[in-house]
Amino acid sequence: MNRILQARNDILVEEVHEIPMDFGKTQAQKDLNQFEENLIELFNSDEEDLIFEQRTREALERVENRGIKGMTESQFLDELDSW
Repeated sequence: MNRILQARNDILVEEVHEIPMDFGKTQAQKDLNQFEENLIELFNSDEEDLIFEQRTREALERVENRGIKGMTESQFLDELDSW
């Protein structure tokens, strides 16, 4: 084992790099928290859902701009597909 010796205040001191007793547990918790954040971000930023939502809003706006009162579900879905 290699020892690192340094002079501090004219005294030769062995430098020891100690790992805290709970290092593994702490690191595992950090990894779990990061994993959870990544899952939440992935779930919330689903690009297909955002595109669908945008298309739906645009279709609703087009339907409202036509001034047609009352539209069946199939007519709205046709409008959504036509975009």
